[in-house]
Amino acid sequence: MTKPKAKNETLKANKQDRMDTAVKTDTLDFLLPDPLLDWQPSGGSGLVVAFRSAEIGDGSGRPDLGKRLMSEFLQAVNRFAPPPAALLLYSGSVILTRPDSPDLTILRQLTAKGTEILVCRISFEALAEGPEPAVGRLAGWPELADRMRLAHQVLWP
Repeated sequence: MTKPKAKNETLKANKQDRMDTAVKTDTLDFLLPDPLLDWQPSGGSGLVVAFRSAEIGDGSGRPDLGKRLMSEFLQAVNRFAPPPAALLLYSGSVILTRPDSPDLTILRQLTAKGTEILVCRISFEALAEGPEPAVGRLAGWPELADRMRLAHQVLWP
């Protein structure tokens, strides 16, 4: 199957003498401003997953349900292709990076696939034990907020 070849035509579009280019193919006719013809996707950071708790849910039901939901969610994220660019952990979620965390293996698998794990320094110092997380690295809120801002998509489970 051959792709139709595009013909470019320059048209005067308005009183400001803005130049637009009409792109015509055998099946499509549409008008694009000249700057959009050179458009490239931003260098954003793809998918970022932000965690605020070590559990998923509202705490109702069985006490272990939220932890099980988090483990299942992390396993699902581990199967994403491509993997997320980053996981951001703050508030209660920082305990997922402790050495005794049942989810540590999944987090290590994600880092091996290239996912960066950023752990809120303030939350970690308040809630976790030890000088550093067992996986990932400590980060301040300026960096965490910037990663969210630059991401193409942010998930908050």
